[in-house]
Amino acid sequence: VSSLVSAADVIHVQGLKDAETMLTAISGPIVVTHWGRVGRWLPSELEPNDVLQQRLRSLRENVRLVAIGEAQSEALTAAGLPPAEIIRPGIDLQHFKPGDRAEARRRVNLPTDARIVIYVGRLAPDKNVETLMTGFARLQTRAHLIIIGDGPLRPELQELSRKLNIEAFTTFLPFVPHQDLP
Repeated sequence: VSSLVSAADVIHVQGLKDAETMLTAISGPIVVTHWGRVGRWLPSELEPNDVLQQRLRSLRENVRLVAIGEAQSEALTAAGLPPAEIIRPGIDLQHFKPGDRAEARRRVNLPTDARIVIYVGRLAPDKNVETLMTGFARLQTRAHLIIIGDGPLRPELQELSRKLNIEAFTTFLPFVPHQDLP
């Protein structure tokens, strides 16, 4: 792998942590897309400020940082890592276009008139699906929550649906390949 990395013209990684790790092995160029939390890049009691500033300087000097969305750009800038570019998140309308609504709902055993909230992604702590589920439990009108994905938190999230008394209105589906999501 290291020979491939050293021969690359540009390396793309997702997230600053991975970029920082790569910088220990190579000197760049690295393009980083980032849409995660930036808390570890803010001053804390656990890391002296001069060490943090050195880490931030290394990233600013050696990576081209691309933020996914305005909110992420603002968070990165506040952390001292202003992005070079911002990519606006969106939906590929060629891939995700209206289809047969009745058939799609039949496949997941929902009435054709049901209101639905859908989450698609990893079931991991950084995705904060718990907040979605807690908010869903507070809805005054009944809807159905479909959670699509796999990850280490699946058992805990299924238990949370029971505790929040939304189990009858929540469907957990396994990972679905991107081409099958529509």
